[in-house]
Amino acid sequence: MSTLFNAEKDVETFVRKKIEKIIKSQFYTTKGNGWETDGIIEWLTSNETSVKLLLEAKYNKDFTNKNILSTTIAQTLYYCKRIQDQGEQLPNVILLVNEKDYSLFSFELIKNYLDSNIDWSRAPSNPDPKLKIEVNVPLESFIDFNPEMIKTFSESFAEGFIFKIKPSKKNLSAMYNYWLKKIFPKNKYTSLEMIDLFYACICYSDTDENHVYKHPSKKNTLVFEGREYKVNINEIEKFFLNRERGLSAEEIDCLISIRDRIINDDDRRRQGAFYTPTLWVDEAHIEIEKVLGSSWRNECIVWNCCAGTGNLTRDYDFKNLILSTAELSDVQAMKRECYNEGSHIFQYDFLNPESESPFFEGTDNVLPLSVKKILKEGAKNQKRLVFLINPPYATAGINGTESRKGVANTLVNQTMKRAKLGACSQQLYAQFLYQCEQIASEYGFKQKSVGVFSPILYMVSGSYAKFRPFWYARYSYARGFMLQASHFADVKGSWAISFTLWNEGTTESNQSLQFTLKDMAEESVISLGKKYLYSSDKRKASDWIREPVKGLKNFDMPQMKSGLSIAQKGRGNRAKEGICYMLSGGNSLQNSSQMTGLFSTTFSNGNGCTVLAGESWRRSIALYSARKLSKDTWISHNDEYLVPQTDIEGYEEWVDDCHIYALLDNKNNMTSMRGVGYKGQTYNIHNHFFWLTRNQAIKLYGSNKHARKFYRDAKNNPIPFNLLETESASEWQKNGDPYFSYILPYLKLSPLAKEILIDLQQLFVESLEKRSTIRHVDERGKSIDLHLEAWDAGIYQHKKLWYTDEILNQKWDALRKKHHELGELLKYGVYHYGFLKS
Repeated sequence: MSTLFNAEKDVETFVRKKIEKIIKSQFYTTKGNGWETDGIIEWLTSNETSVKLLLEAKYNKDFTNKNILSTTIAQTLYYCKRIQDQGEQLPNVILLVNEKDYSLFSFELIKNYLDSNIDWSRAPSNPDPKLKIEVNVPLESFIDFNPEMIKTFSESFAEGFIFKIKPSKKNLSAMYNYWLKKIFPKNKYTSLEMIDLFYACICYSDTDENHVYKHPSKKNTLVFEGREYKVNINEIEKFFLNRERGLSAEEIDCLISIRDRIINDDDRRRQGAFYTPTLWVDEAHIEIEKVLGSSWRNECIVWNCCAGTGNLTRDYDFKNLILSTAELSDVQAMKRECYNEGSHIFQYDFLNPESESPFFEGTDNVLPLSVKKILKEGAKNQKRLVFLINPPYATAGINGTESRKGVANTLVNQTMKRAKLGACSQQLYAQFLYQCEQIASEYGFKQKSVGVFSPILYMVSGSYAKFRPFWYARYSYARGFMLQASHFADVKGSWAISFTLWNEGTTESNQSLQFTLKDMAEESVISLGKKYLYSSDKRKASDWIREPVKGLKNFDMPQMKSGLSIAQKGRGNRAKEGICYMLSGGNSLQNSSQMTGLFSTTFSNGNGCTVLAGESWRRSIALYSARKLSKDTWISHNDEYLVPQTDIEGYEEWVDDCHIYALLDNKNNMTSMRGVGYKGQTYNIHNHFFWLTRNQAIKLYGSNKHARKFYRDAKNNPIPFNLLETESASEWQKNGDPYFSYILPYLKLSPLAKEILIDLQQLFVESLEKRSTIRHVDERGKSIDLHLEAWDAGIYQHKKLWYTDEILNQKWDALRKKHHELGELLKYGVYHYGFLKS
């Protein structure tokens, strides 16, 4: 039989076809980031029992070897864990096959291993070596492989199979968060009311004395202890499809022991106080163990200097733990709840060391002598000092544990300013990082670590360009993971929170730092893949587009709020030699959607630069397109744009096509207007992104009876120009042509880009009759002058016309679809040519 196979895929295909023929159904593949099953097939028995069989095929792997068999079973268990994390029904039958043997067994044999304390983030094909599967599974010769017997035995295994997750200390907080998001109405009940109902539902079954029941007539209403609660019944039923309810007395006592903690955490969450969910605390401890070893909590001195109520440490035992916070109420809560017994718990304003603090009233803000002694002796005895912190993120402590007005104006802030560390000195989490290093240095610790939850900005943003040299000269990046900020209570999900571990040493400037992307599925943490963080220090794309215009004198000119709206005041200015203005606010992807644009004169809010003919134009078109083609996600939100690698083959052709993409893009505000009033003077504004030369326009308009106005304007209004001192007039400048019309014949365009231009020209010509008569009004009925009498009126103006005519709008819509297709084809260039790193 083995002569049929030369590879694992051969084995998989053979088995799939055999089973599919008997079952009369097909295998499908379940997959996620970095993993993919060999196949799953489902069917119903004659008793309507659902059978779900997971196939794992191997080649040249000897199942008679216990280690190989154990590793293969472990791989299937990893798949099951991921399937469970995705909220899907677990397989109830496992089938292992290779070219010589096969094994069919019930998932019941291995289901208890799902609770193993191992690294579940590893790839299924490389399971944690600590996971030792010790079960006796049948092993049969492949010669005897009988798909009918596979069907029969699978159905017998599936009868009565139910696997449900049991509530535990580890997953209870995540389960409660699910209820907060999906089941309870927002802001209707207190934390105490919600926790009581939650506990009643999970701890007791329908037959128990204290059970909760659905109201017999009121929709989405539960009754508990005589009180009615409005909830989402459908979500509750979905919740208990794969979770146990009705626990033993011992199990209930175990969960009740953490009831007050969940209430406290929920109250803190509602108040906007800073809070680290338990799942992510555990994940941070796993990361630290991978670097410092499993006994780091006993061997190191650990200090959480912005401890809140201590949830970064309260589930773990430490030999030398220091917990300090500026809020007295938090200190009292930690002492009252008796977490981390034997630790040093005290009120201390870490950012105003040994001085007056806005958090203290009538007491001294000083480090206790006992703590000073621990630090001195620890440094002397070569102990490692570990700061484990989740500091406030805002500049003034908003939504942070240490929240008081003006709290960012600290002694540490002043010290950082004197050290010339820049604007980030206002950021509280930067202040905590800075002060952690000051403490470690003051006491002379040779071994030091900082494990910190924070935004990723200090590793990537230009505002931290002066802080990074300070930090990277003293610490070496060890490990880190990123998660969507929405996994932290009441925080928006558009950006990322990271946990990073830094040890003594150095980190190279502009080094890419590897992070694991994490997410939460139900009550588990899963890995989504890798992400590399980098900074744009000394290689910003926003500086790159400004290089050609460096040193030019800028002047005030009509300030454009949009393509057709002129402000009488504004911050924008432009060099007279420029042909347009590019808005390029910020240098990160989060700014690209709203702060990217092209304008004929200047933009009233500034945040951009003059665009000159030549290299300046090509750079601007390239970066404009890269910014507009980028997708802002929580993973890429803070990615910085870099100077592209223009020497890579294909770059110039990519930029050529970007001209057509930018021409039709919705942020291209390039227009032509006549008789515009600005600060008491009258201006004619021209559009250098028009695709026809002046002579081409005159010829087109002159042959069309509906285009007399445009013809006369083209004859009377050539585009004026100003020369740089180092150049002489080109032919296009002498003719008064738009710059784009001059370079267009030299662009090496793709077939799709050429097609778009042809369609655009046809639509443009068909619009001439309507263009001479259109009167556009805004939403309030106010007439808007589209300035369509200008011979070089742009797409921004025309599309307002095209929307008003059914036939023209259909053609414009078809053109936009082709533009979208072009954008999809160009997206690869953003990363391929190095504007962004993945």
